[in-house]
Amino acid sequence: MKKILIIVMAIALMAAGCQEIKNIRLPGIDYSEEPTGKSLNAYFVNPKDNAVVLSKYRFQPVVRIRNLGGSESEGQTCIFGIDGKIFSGFESCECQTFQQAKDESEKFEPEDLEFGAYTIHIAKGDRKDYTLSSVTRFEYGNEIKAGICISGDVYENRGCTATLNSATAGPLVINRIEQVTIADPDNKRNINLLFKIQATKAGYGRFIPESSVNGQCNPISPDEAPKIKARAKGFPTTAPVTCEDTEIKGDGVTVICEVNNLDVADFGEGYTTEVTFELRYFFETTSSSRFTVQ
Repeated sequence: MKKILIIVMAIALMAAGCQEIKNIRLPGIDYSEEPTGKSLNAYFVNPKDNAVVLSKYRFQPVVRIRNLGGSESEGQTCIFGIDGKIFSGFESCECQTFQQAKDESEKFEPEDLEFGAYTIHIAKGDRKDYTLSSVTRFEYGNEIKAGICISGDVYENRGCTATLNSATAGPLVINRIEQVTIADPDNKRNINLLFKIQATKAGYGRFIPESSVNGQCNPISPDEAPKIKARAKGFPTTAPVTCEDTEIKGDGVTVICEVNNLDVADFGEGYTTEVTFELRYFFETTSSSRFTVQ
């Protein structure tokens, strides 16, 4: 795939007549100028948009990774769009990895990814415009605290529902959680509990398959759907809680977790507690910086 990317870049260079290179875009990526929201924000601090870069100095692009959400994360950022003949040492698309973990004060510190530095070759007195772009792909997640209720009566459980107590910020916005109680027709003391977590995508960016998170500058395969992996913690039962891997096909998604064969006799007349659901997925954002070299 990297060879394909190099060919695409070469065609773009020829189309530009070996002059200034503007707005080269990686195939298969959705570009937007909207902010990333409360998740992972990756943006150029050098060069800043509309900056002037002096050709007599070496050029070092810097992408800042700032975690605005609540999830630890790791991934990679790749930059592309400038000509290696003009920016000597640059190879069509270059990548660096990062890891966002909380410090001792439970906060995320920004991380700067430095690329280059590159020597600029333009004729003295020339002034040309360029666009440098980046793609950032990373793992992220949401932690959801929910109140649940287990009724002592498999049929009279109208007041026994789940409540969404809290949810961390991320590319997913958690809207609500629904609890469904199903009586076992073969054993009147047993119930199955279904929990439906409903969420929507928050603004800019897109979900990607796990296999693409470390793809070195490659477009996302259209044949593989991104998925959410979920797990549950803190349930007051020895029965396993299983959660489906859920494909993401639009802006809205419902993740289902289920616990089976609960004996209501173990919970008296009714029982409430708080449990935790964790959703993990992979995401992509893009950014660009337009600058002038003189």
